[in-house]
Amino acid sequence: MSKLGFKIFLIILLIALGGLLFTSLYLNISINRNFTNYLYQDRKEKIEQLIGLLKDSYQAEHNWLQGRLLTANFAKTNDLSLILEDRVGNILYHYDNHMMGPGMMQQHGMMNRRRTPIDDSRFPAEIFKIEINGNRVGTLYWYRDREYSNLSEAASFFIKKINAGILIAGILVALITIVISLFFSRYLTTPLLKMNRIAQRVAEGDFNHHLIVKGNDELAELGNSINEMTDKLNYLERIRRESTADLAHELRTPLTTIKNYLEAVTAGVWQFNNETAAEIEEELDRLVRLVNRLGELSEAEKGVVKGKLKPIDLSEIFPELLEHFRPLAVNRGIDLVLKEAAENCFIKGNRDSIETIANNLLSNALKYTLPGGRVEMRLAKTDTQVCLSVTDTGLGISAEDLPYIFERFYRTDRSRSSKTGGTGIGLTITKELVRGMDGEIKALSEGENKGSTFTIIFPLITK
Repeated sequence: MSKLGFKIFLIILLIALGGLLFTSLYLNISINRNFTNYLYQDRKEKIEQLIGLLKDSYQAEHNWLQGRLLTANFAKTNDLSLILEDRVGNILYHYDNHMMGPGMMQQHGMMNRRRTPIDDSRFPAEIFKIEINGNRVGTLYWYRDREYSNLSEAASFFIKKINAGILIAGILVALITIVISLFFSRYLTTPLLKMNRIAQRVAEGDFNHHLIVKGNDELAELGNSINEMTDKLNYLERIRRESTADLAHELRTPLTTIKNYLEAVTAGVWQFNNETAAEIEEELDRLVRLVNRLGELSEAEKGVVKGKLKPIDLSEIFPELLEHFRPLAVNRGIDLVLKEAAENCFIKGNRDSIETIANNLLSNALKYTLPGGRVEMRLAKTDTQVCLSVTDTGLGISAEDLPYIFERFYRTDRSRSSKTGGTGIGLTITKELVRGMDGEIKALSEGENKGSTFTIIFPLITK
């Protein structure tokens, strides 16, 4: 059993046994008390019947001879501690069920004795008055507390049987509780142990494992989350390896070209002229662009933009940026339109970052939209938000690629190089810059060749 399983087992067992112990003690005390009350009520009813007989006997004979015999037989038969007195307090009969040789006192000298045989302070008596026509003719004392300090053999046997039954039932319930606790501890910890093994393998870099999820409770949700995590980590690990190879390729291509030019010039194969210098400069520009993009990504991820935020009006910036791309759109035969332009769209942002975001979105939209297509920009606002969107009728994004479109070095078409497909970090930079201004960006597409929409939401502020 695992450590967690043992803890769960122990907790369930302690709670169950604690409840069982409490219930057993309560039943024991309750049964003893209720049984004692039952004995009391039963004997009291019998004593009240005896009082009726004593009244009838005294009324018929005007003495206590028959009454003493009735009391003696009753006390011995029911094993009750009783004292019978006359009207002036002389003891007529005494029976103590805790003394040896109890019996009826002889008449000689009895009428002169007072009630002293039983310690009244320790065992107070219950008093029954014997009255005829409102006149008290005698008194019967019942020492029930003394009696219950030592139950009869039959009563004790009954109580012992009840307690034994409770004990046996408690042991059976305890055994059942142990079995159920073991079952539930295993039932609860088995999926957790499987998740732990998967997590350990993920920590070791092995992302090719999945949990078999059953049910729809919190453990099932956790299992689904772990499966989603391993899928994404597996994908990101693949992207990391591929992007490392891509980055090496992007660096190697211009460096190799420059090296070949220089070797050819040094060997005298080529003359170093303006054309050669232009080719070398073009390759160096490619390197500079790549390094600059990596620098932008690093700054965006560090949150450098957060320290440069101030109120800016997007309704003034975006129309200007749109016009910068109009010549490119006209040249490619694409219709570039500002579909909606709200006013006073103030956000807390950075102009350079906003320009970078707009350049990335518009350049991508124009790059992947075929001639005759359309690119639309919208700028809208609500009471609390500013919404910017760029929609194109271009190549679109597949459902498989859409969740990872903002990952670094991501390209939907792995065959494209940096000359045709960019560096693969433009949207990553865009996402980090948007987050740095407390915004949110998302991409939507109905599929390949169905266009795409990029939407950015910023909190609206008052100027």
